[in-house]
Amino acid sequence: MKARRWLHWGKPAFLGCLLAAIATIAACGDGWGTAKKPHQKPEQSTRVVPSGAKKTVQRAPDESRVELERLDHAALQANGNENIGNVFGATSWYVPPPPPPPPPPQPPPKPTAPPMPFTYLGLYQENSGQVIMLLKGDRLYTVAVGDVIESTYRVDRVEHGMVEMTYLPLNIKQSISTGNSS
Repeated sequence: MKARRWLHWGKPAFLGCLLAAIATIAACGDGWGTAKKPHQKPEQSTRVVPSGAKKTVQRAPDESRVELERLDHAALQANGNENIGNVFGATSWYVPPPPPPPPPPQPPPKPTAPPMPFTYLGLYQENSGQVIMLLKGDRLYTVAVGDVIESTYRVDRVEHGMVEMTYLPLNIKQSISTGNSS
């Protein structure tokens, strides 16, 4: 019998409490309702106007006001808001290419033979050919074509007032003037 009484009076009491709770929440407006759109147009009232009457539409006054003083850049800096960026500034995705690699180092200069250490003293004729007299410091050398001096110079030829020699370590030709054009 108690169960029947509970079913008879319990269900309506439970539903009544539930409806009271929903009504309380809806009345408080704690954010559980529908969200407002930030910029809604005011709804215009429509009236049925006789065809002969003048049509006029009245709008509700717009209460949203643009605060131009907040847009002033100098005022923002005075308030200490330096972290506000340039809203209308250009943004680019361009990434500059890396700098070119440094040029390779210059190769070392090509080696050259040292200046000719010999001084021409003279030339005389022997049975085997011409003999050339050369002086290096205090030492006198008498050489013929094809001879090697101190394993660094080789006498190649004598003609047109020049003695042509080859510096052997680098295989570079050098010459000494004899002073004669013959």
